Amino acid sequence: MNTLVRMVIIAASLLVAGCGFAANSHLRNTCDPWLDTFYKKPLRERIDTFDSYDLGSQYQIFICGNQVIHPPAIYLAESFAKEGGGAVPLLKTKLVQADDDLTVRDIVLVFAEMQRQRSYDVSKDADLVRLIVEKVNGIHDPEWKAIAQENLDKILWVSK
Repeated sequence: MNTLVRMVIIAASLLVAGCGFAANSHLRNTCDPWLDTFYKKPLRERIDTFDSYDLGSQYQIFICGNQVIHPPAIYLAESFAKEGGGAVPLLKTKLVQADDDLTVRDIVLVFAEMQRQRSYDVSKDADLVRLIVEKVNGIHDPEWKAIAQENLDKILWVSK
């Protein structure tokens, strides 16, 4: 292979890898272990083993997979949502603490999936719905806000 072509490929790879963490530098320490273990596994194995992790680890794996991994690991929302009411306290706490658009977007996705699966009736939890509405309204990026709003709409419409 031509040396110039090889150098361009390496530079592009480093640039793409660097961009993933540049936007999410606060995730570097949290995500590094999962990138070296969980995300090295084949897709089927990731899906099959996700629920064997404790809730805190599932949360980290899910957030890293959606904010650092490309393409995003949105497929894990389905597995995470199966935890239902058991995951609500953790997710609610993380949503209260969330100060960035992506984390709000990702947590709302899990709540929408819980509603869809009927593993937890989010729409009947008035305090949680108020929190979700508040956080979705606070999203700055219009594209992420539209995605989160769509998931909020799913939460509110599924039960009707």
